[in-house]
This record gives sequence, structure tokens and C-alpha cells, in this order.
Amino acid sequence: MPFPQAALKNSQQQQQKSGEQKVIEEFAALQKDVDQTLRQLQQRLQIAQGRLVAIGQLPSPGDVLDDLRNGDEDRMILVGMGDAASPVFEVNFMDNGPSDALVVAPSVQSLKEATGRTGARVMAPLQVSAKLRSPTSTVLHNISQQGKEDGHVQELHLHPRVIELTNRISDIQDFAISSQRQSAAFMSQVENLSVLSLSATWRSVFRHGCVPAVVSPHSTLRLVWDALGLALILVDSFVLPVTIAWDLPLEPTDPAGFIRVICFWISLLFWTCDMPLNFNTGYYASGVLHTSRTTIAWKYLTTWLPFDAGLIALDFIMVQSLIDPENLNGHPLLSSIRVLRIFRGLRVFRALKLGRLSMVIEEASIAAGKQWVVLVMAIFHTTFFMAICAHFLACFWFLLGRIRSEAGHQSWIDIANAQDVDGGTQYLHSFIWVLSVPGPPPVHPESAQERAYCILIIFSQIAIIGSAVSKISDTLGELRSAKAEQSRRRREIRTYLHSQEIPLELTVRVMKFVDYKLQHQSTAILDESLISPALNVEIHLHQRRHYLTPHPFFEFTRTLFPEVFADICMALQHNMFGIGETVFAINQRAQSMYLTCAGTFSLSEDHTQYDEHGQMLQQILFSCSKSAETVTQSSHMPTGVHWFAEESLYSEFAVHGNTLRAESFCLVYTLTCETLCHILDGSPYCADMYCEYARDILKHINELRVRQNYDHLEYEQCAQVACKETRAYSERHPDQKTVLGNIVVTRPMEIGVSEDSSHMYGHGISPKTVIEELLKGTSPAHEIHEKLQAAFPELREATGSHALLSPSSELERSVSACLSIVALLTDRYENFTWPQNPKDALRPEQWTQLRSIVMRVAPTDGNSIHALIVLLSIRSLGKSKRVTQQLGPRCQRAEQALLCLMSEHTNVVPSVEWLDEEEVNLLKETMQIHQQFNLAQMLQGENAPASILQLQDLIRKKGQKVFHFYMLFLVGFMSGLSGGRGSKFLNAKNSESVILGLSNLMRVLDSSPGTIYWNYMSKRGEQLSLPATTSEDMVLVRMACLARVRDETDFQRLRFSWELLAQSDRQVLADNFLADGITQRATVLEFLPDCMSNAQRNRHVGLTVLLDVLVDLLASLEGLTDELPLMPDTNMRVVDLSEMAAFIQAVQNKHIFHTCVSRCRLHIADGRTYFKMTSANWDRVSESETDATQLAYCLSELLQRQKFVHEAVLRLECST
Repeated sequence: MPFPQAALKNSQQQQQKSGEQKVIEEFAALQKDVDQTLRQLQQRLQIAQGRLVAIGQLPSPGDVLDDLRNGDEDRMILVGMGDAASPVFEVNFMDNGPSDALVVAPSVQSLKEATGRTGARVMAPLQVSAKLRSPTSTVLHNISQQGKEDGHVQELHLHPRVIELTNRISDIQDFAISSQRQSAAFMSQVENLSVLSLSATWRSVFRHGCVPAVVSPHSTLRLVWDALGLALILVDSFVLPVTIAWDLPLEPTDPAGFIRVICFWISLLFWTCDMPLNFNTGYYASGVLHTSRTTIAWKYLTTWLPFDAGLIALDFIMVQSLIDPENLNGHPLLSSIRVLRIFRGLRVFRALKLGRLSMVIEEASIAAGKQWVVLVMAIFHTTFFMAICAHFLACFWFLLGRIRSEAGHQSWIDIANAQDVDGGTQYLHSFIWVLSVPGPPPVHPESAQERAYCILIIFSQIAIIGSAVSKISDTLGELRSAKAEQSRRRREIRTYLHSQEIPLELTVRVMKFVDYKLQHQSTAILDESLISPALNVEIHLHQRRHYLTPHPFFEFTRTLFPEVFADICMALQHNMFGIGETVFAINQRAQSMYLTCAGTFSLSEDHTQYDEHGQMLQQILFSCSKSAETVTQSSHMPTGVHWFAEESLYSEFAVHGNTLRAESFCLVYTLTCETLCHILDGSPYCADMYCEYARDILKHINELRVRQNYDHLEYEQCAQVACKETRAYSERHPDQKTVLGNIVVTRPMEIGVSEDSSHMYGHGISPKTVIEELLKGTSPAHEIHEKLQAAFPELREATGSHALLSPSSELERSVSACLSIVALLTDRYENFTWPQNPKDALRPEQWTQLRSIVMRVAPTDGNSIHALIVLLSIRSLGKSKRVTQQLGPRCQRAEQALLCLMSEHTNVVPSVEWLDEEEVNLLKETMQIHQQFNLAQMLQGENAPASILQLQDLIRKKGQKVFHFYMLFLVGFMSGLSGGRGSKFLNAKNSESVILGLSNLMRVLDSSPGTIYWNYMSKRGEQLSLPATTSEDMVLVRMACLARVRDETDFQRLRFSWELLAQSDRQVLADNFLADGITQRATVLEFLPDCMSNAQRNRHVGLTVLLDVLVDLLASLEGLTDELPLMPDTNMRVVDLSEMAAFIQAVQNKHIFHTCVSRCRLHIADGRTYFKMTSANWDRVSESETDATQLAYCLSELLQRQKFVHEAVLRLECST
């Protein structure tokens, strides 16, 4: 019967009288608890002051050791505290009850001697103060057993830092919960590459498209072009001086002349094309790359353009003189042969570009990173420079002698009798003269020009040879200093090892590792003060991008958010491992993601290489180097970069499932969640994509971990699948197979055989015929599944709609729902319970109750059953991300998306085409009811009687047939929640609340909403063995449903938190939880079960603090009664607490959570109120508790307990 609010006061008085005797009995225990709490406070104060001592009043060491010997897994062992004389003792913290305890020992050995335990749960060293501050310490003792106890794999949840980042996005950018509404704006931001505040470098690169129109000065094209120009200049530097000195004609009269003509035309064509290319090449100024065409043009105009234009003009004059020399006769200046010779000689000045081009080549050789390459290039450059200078001097020395001889004077050529020898010999005479000037020089006494040139040669030799020798010496000195530094470091390590008397075997291993590291480590240290931060980032980007790009999500990040990708590359941590060292071990907590970059590794599923019988464990060897053929031939993993423990970036308590060991000298990069989130804080759009990816990949990894037997390649494949599921990837790279308009699923009418072609059903069989055959109850279990797949193409494992659009788990749920409803209709108990554990299987009496509900609403015609199977087959498609992403913001809820598919995309749900109009309307009306009324909320006590009133109104409008169909759908839907070939979910435990809820809903047209609701609560209390006689009892029963109480222990913890509240606070909560939302104003707190579940898991929160916060929240909402919207035709308002649930999971400070309501805001959308945690809360989510705040809350809890005892005693005295 209903429990109106007016009866609350009388029921409380009755409860006070009946509970006073109980208070007397509990008084002694409470007083003892108070005394123990005082001792704990004293001990905490000593811990905070760093003076940990053994307190005599603590539980005796013998009791603690007995618990340890008995295998008490609820205790955490701490070692390294106290001195050698300190005993082993327990520190008990009361935040989460007696299970939250430490066992403190001075050393590992003393603990082993005292407990006889092997130390599997021993951690050393660890400070007790870290226990007070770290939010993770309370669960560290469970990490090693995660996924191994009782065959149960603990599900990974989002890291608090990721949750904080997710909600920060909503607060900063005002993203709606349905972020699909910003999809178009998001992708336009990406396409225009105006993502937040990109640096000037990135904006300049991407403003002109993916392929920049302006060429980088160090691009491959420009380097090849400059190398060709350098070659042409070198050719001209050798050919032009010879041509001028010996007055060789530019005509193809002989082979040498033909080569000179070819070189001239190639040079002319190249330098003509070089001018427009220079207008299109960026340049560096003050360390910054300039790519603006205006600045490039101005720079070229004021530097090399006049020089290039003048030389090209001379080349064209030479062309004119060669092609049509008669046209030059009218020009006195150009018709002179001497002037033409001078013009030809001016082309030699193009060698001035040799310095600039050689500098580019030298920079490219330095970029190669090899010291010997730098040395070779330096020696080659210096030697070549000397040869060029000698060549020029030799040619002009011969030119000087030839001019003097032609003038009728005696020159050095005449003195050397070289006037009649061939040109090659004359060049050798001249070259030898330049290399070693005779002293005194054999020139004519009157030849002042020749004597002056000899002096010039002597001084030139001194300058050229001196500078060359100096440059080579400097290069050799740099190499020697680098080698000396390496030798010094090796010598220091060897000296240290010798002084410490390290064994020879270990010394050899150390020195081998040192040699490897010195070989792969740069001898120079980058002075970051000399370069800009942007250049520093680009250096790390070039060094490390190859290790991240094999990962599909990071590669996608590089294409979409290059600046974020560069920051991630810079954040990678460098780690090196020697031969036989363990990178990480199985069951260790994974605190970072590992990227194997160089070396050979072994992957195994144990700490050691050998099992207990001495047999070598099976290992997987893989190498990061493609040259390691001997390893890859026997490896199960390909060569290249592999990643491990990626889930540590998204989950706080990830654990390594295997052991990775270095089989050679190896290089590994690591990345942590905190570092990644810090980078993403500045890029909300990238952070939004990252958080979406984090949720998806954790879902896939959880599904993979349930299987337990999977290889690492399947693990890495999860990243590929999760990346493709993100909204950004699907919109940028749409999969044509999953585009709704392109999907073609074979209709049932066209099926003649099952998908595996193992059973013939006859060509053209209709789904209705299959349903009629299944309802006879004669088909074996395996044939039922095959027939359903043949008749309903959405259920096919390879070609169905689920296979294309949904994860495999959704297909499994749909199949489970269909098989379960068929089993219920045909009374096949063994089929229904086949996937259940026999110990927890549905009991026969529960089966009878469930069958009675089904038979009361089951239709007599097969058409409705056919429609029901269709609905159960396609309902999960509405939850598919690939579907909702394509349907847009108007169809984000599962029911809305399904209705849209049925109306606009029947090719995705071809089974609907086999239904007539009446059956289609039946499906649509059922989905409309399911969208308005949530059975799970009622089963958890989350809604109010007004929700049942809404259901009543809908049923009266749509009729009893729709109601019966809806109830039958609910049975199938609840049966398939956990999948299985049958119903894995509706076992003995879960079916208690489901059967009770469905039984009460059967009277929805016959009873009042309050009667139905509170009758369910009363019966649920009886199932949990809870008192349900007074109004406060009913409040506690509803809170037990909200807290998902399973047994007496859970309820006592809830009741204890309730009784610690002040009477006024309990009154506020009771008023709200007893309000019906019809005549009394009720506030439905959606996601309150998640809040209570997270509060119990978070030792910084707890149920008591959560209830205090709920009181503050309800008081704040009471002041906004007229502003908050009500649900249609009710007196009930709905407040969404999903962000509070996420905040509870992440917060690490009790005070921050206790005061969070004052820093929140309310957001109203779609007739609902959303409780939003602002950045003022999220900015403080990671603040650790201080000793002062923790002691203050301990004292507050102590005062609450004493006050409760004092009030109980006073009431007892007054009654007597």
C-alpha cells in the first residue's frame, strides 16, 4: 500500500520506541568504536608528523598475523616503516570499514618471518603518508589478482583524469551531451584547419592546402635542384677559365667543342628556370621559415635577382652572337670581339653561388648524423676549394702570358718554350707554376704584370692552404674530442665498478650496455636555449613520429591535429634496457603505454622463463628491426613497432597481462595518461575525439579480456576498430559498406539455406512460417538459432545488419532475446537457462512465475509473435554509433534511431518489410512507450510513482494489445541483457527484482500508481530481508535499491550512513524519496545508483558524504521550484546526475566533493535539468587530501557518532 508523507512523523515516533532497546545493546560497541577512533586519530597525527610508532592499544600483532596466515586478502602489507626493533602491526582506517587496513613491518624479511607469507603482496618501500594521500592505494592489493580470481575479469573503467577531461570539454566549449549537433561545425573547423590557436608555422603550412604551393628550402625537390645547380657551376668553373685563357670557340667543330656547346645550353636552360623557382622558394630569417610570396619576392629582388638577371642576359647575348652574329654589327659595343670575350668571362662570376649551394649540401650531410660523413664532406669541400682556386690561378696565369706574347713582348711562355706545345701540356706548365712558384720566377725583367701576379700567387697560396689546413684540423679536433668524451665516460664507469668490487660477469654486462648506449646516444647535448620552442618540438617530431604513426589513432591525430601530435612526440619518455632485463612483468600495474622501437623482445605469460617443472615457457619473439630475419622467422608477431598497455592511458587500474623482456639491447618509449591529458587540455576538439576513442577502446579491450585467450595482434587490432568508430574518423573516411544508403541485406524471401549452408529450409520460406514452426516446440536448440538467422537477416553473423553496424556484443544480445522469448513461449526451461551457471541458475519456481507473466500477455496469433521477434532482432541497431552518427542529432536515442530506420532505411531492417501496417504500428507504439518509461529505473528505485502514471496514460491511449505486446517485449529485452544462447542475465538473483517488477506492472490498469510503486518496494524489501513497516523503512528500502544492496552487510553499511545524518537531513531525504510526483512535488535523480555505487568505491567520498551532498542539492533545487521544468502531466522534475557520478569516480578530496554543489550550475534542455560540474570543480578534482582535512573529517564523523549515541540515550531516559 502507499506510504503518504503525512504518516512519516508518527512512524518515526514508533520506531524510536522500538529501537531504544537496540540502542542500549549497541551503546557499548559504539563507545568502543569511539575509543578506537580516537586512537586512530592519534596515530594518524603521528604519521603526518613522520613519527610512526607502534601503539599498544592497536590490535595485537598476533591477531593480525592470524588473519594473514588465514589468507585475509583485505589487508595491505606495508614494509620499510619503523626501525629493526619495531613489531609488525596493523593500522586500521575507518573510511571504508575494516577491510581498509595496512600491515606495517620494518622490513620484508621481518614480515616473512612473522607471517610465513612469500611476499606476493608485499610492497617496499612505501610511506604511510602516501596511503593518506593516494586515491589508488586502497586498491593496490587487488591489482595483482585482477582478472584472475574465480575466473572473473574485472572491467576497466575510465581514468578519473579522462573523466575530468571529458567534462571539461563540455564546460569550456558548451558541448551538448549529444555532441553530434556540433558535428558539422567540428568538421568545418578541421577542414579549415582553424583548430584552436595553431601556431603561425602550422597555419602558414596548411592555409594553402595539404600540398604547399611554396617550396621549402630544404625539401627534396629543392635539394635535388640545388645539387644540379652546384654541378653546373662546377662544370662552368672548370670550362670557362680554360675557354677564356685559350680563346676556345663556342662551336661544335670537335668533340671538345661539342661538349662545350651542350654544357652552355644546359646551363642556359637551368638558370632561366631557376629564376621563377626562386620566387617560389621559402627562406629562413632569424630562425623562422618565411613562406609568404610577397616577402619571398622582396627578398629575392634585393639579393640575387640582379645578379641572376645580368648573367642570364649575358648568356642570351652569347646566344645571339652564335646564332646571328651579323645582327650585332650595328652595335659598336657588341660587335667588338674583345667585348664578347669579356662578356664570356663575366659568366665566371656565377661561381659566387658556389658558397651558398655548398652550404646547403653541407647541411644535408650534417643531417645524416654520421661523424665520418661530416669529416669526409669537410675534407672534400676544402680540397675541392683549393683545386678550384688553383685552376683559376693557372688559367689566368696562362691568359696573362698569352696576352703579353700576342702584344709582341716576351712572356713566361716564351721563356719556358711552351708556345708550340699542345694545350694540355700548356695547362700543366701553368698549373705547376701556380702550385710551386720558382724563386726567383723566370720572367722577363720588364714584365711587371707577371711579377705582380707571381706575388699574388704566393699570397694566395698562404691564405688558401692555411685556411684549408685549419678547417681540416678543426674537424679532426671535434672528432677527437667526441671520442675522448666517450672514453672518459667509459673510464669513469669502469673505475667505479672496480672500486665497488663488482663481479666480473656483472662488470662485463654493464660495460656492454654502456658501449651500446654510447653508440646509439648522441655525444652532443642539445642546447635548447639556442633554439625556439617550436623548433624544439619539430626536432622531436622528426625523431619520434615513426614510432607513433603505426598506431592508427595517433596516425589519425597527426593528420587532423598536427600540433597535438607534435606535442605527444615531444612528451614520449626514452628508456633503454639491457639483455635479459624485464620491461614490465605480468600482474604489475600498468602506469604507462609502451612503444617498442629498437631491439629484440620476448613476450610471455609469466614472470620467469621457466615453469615450476623447469620447462621453458612458451615465448613470442619479435624484433623492431627488419634486418633481424632469424628472429622473425620463428616469431608470431611481425617486425616493427608494437605497443603494450594502451589501456593505461584511459583506465587507472590497468594491469599487465604478460611479461615483456629484452633479448638484446632495446629502446622503448613510454607515454602516461597524465601527460597525454595535459597536452589535450589545450585542444578541446582533439580532446573530444580522444575521450570518445577512450570509451570505445576500453569497451573492446574489456570484451577481449573476457575471452582471456587472445594474442597481441588481436589486442592491437582493437585500436584500429576503435579509431574507425570515432565520429571524426567516420565523417572524414566514411566506410561505404556501412553507409545506410549502401547497405544491402538479403531479404528473407530470397534465402533458401542458412548462412553456413548446412540446413535446407526450402527456397522462398517466409519468416512467419519459421515462427509457426518454432512455436510448435519440436525444434532442437541449435536449429532454432539457425532458423532465426535464416528468417531474420539482421541476425546473420557475417552479412547481417548487426555485423555491419554493431559490435558483436549487440548481436549476441539480440540473439539471446529472441532465443529466450521462444524458450518462454514453448516452455523450454533447459534452453532458457543453458548459458547460466548451474549454481546460480533460474529456479523452477521462478521459471513458473516468469512463464505465467508471459502466458498472460502472449498473443494467440503468430503475427504478433513475428512482430515481437522482429523488434527484438533490430532493437540493438538503434544503439549503434554508426547509425546515430549518420542519422544526426534528431535521432540520438536508441528508440528514435530505430523508428527512423523503420521509416527511412528499410534496407537496413529488411525484416520490417514482411510486417503489415498494423504490425509496424505496433512496433512504433511499443518503442514510444519504451522511450517514456524505463523499467530499469523502477527496479532500482530511481523513478517515482508519477512515472507509472505516465505509463498508465500511454497504455490507456494505445490500448491493451499494445500493453501486452510491450510487456512481452520487456521480458525478451531483459532476458537478453547479457547475451548467451539463452538468457545469461535472468538467473536466480537477477530475476527476483525483474519478476517482481513485471508482476506489479501487470496491474497498471487496475491499481493506482502509488500502490503499484510502493507495493514493489515493500516486496523488494522482503526479498532482501529488510524491514518494510514504517515510512523510514520504506525510505531505506528505496535507498537499498538505489545502492544496489545485495545482502545484509551492504544494508547495514547503508543504514549506518543514514543514521549518521542529522535528523533534519534525514527528513529532507525522506520527504523527497516518499513524494509520489503526482500530488506531491518529487525530484527524480537520474544516475543516482551510479553515484551511490561510485561513492562506495571511492574512499574519499563514501555514502555518508554523498547523502550530505544530496541534502544540499535538494535544498538548492527547492529554491528554484518555479524555474525547473516538470515532466508532462506530473508534479515530477527530473535532474540528470551523470556528471556527478563521473565526478565522484574521479575526486580525490572529501572536502572538494562535500562543497561541490556550490560550484555547480543547472542546465535545462529538452524538458530535463542537467546537474553540470563546472571547471571550478574539475580543476580541483585531482587535489589530494591533506592531513589536516582528513583529521577534520575524522573528528566530524566522531562527533556525529557521539551525537547519535547521546540522542539515543536521552530518548531512552525520557521514555523510562
